[in-house]
Amino acid sequence: MYDILAVSKLKKPAKEYFNFVEVRDGMKIEIDDYFIVPYKMLHEDLDSYGYVFKSKKTNKTVGFTGDTGYCNNLSKMLAICDAVFIDTSSIEEEQKHLCVDEILKFKKDYNKTKFYCVHLIDKARELGKQKKLNVLEDGDIVESN
Repeated sequence: MYDILAVSKLKKPAKEYFNFVEVRDGMKIEIDDYFIVPYKMLHEDLDSYGYVFKSKKTNKTVGFTGDTGYCNNLSKMLAICDAVFIDTSSIEEEQKHLCVDEILKFKKDYNKTKFYCVHLIDKARELGKQKKLNVLEDGDIVESN
């Protein structure tokens, strides 16, 4: 991982150290042993993307939703992921964030996908734990099986 503070102190422009790639919905990116596919999410009037990472070696897929409300691309992601780190920062349904009740429904609809709740507000964290969801805290490590 890159140290953000170290990156901010670079002597040259960041583009001389990094290869920035503009992404489009559904674009397939290949980096080393992984395919990465961005999915445009729903976050009111802001652009927000989720990403699916697929290992060429294991054929496993992991998704990261980013901020989103329910949308068709979210369903596409959930249908292909073995595990997903999913925005759960609301306590009721809205257009820019998902809520605990939606995650519970997704768990039934996509029962082969393992869900990890992230980006939680305190009330959603408490409710997610009460409902036995995988609620991640800062510093938690998730190991693949």
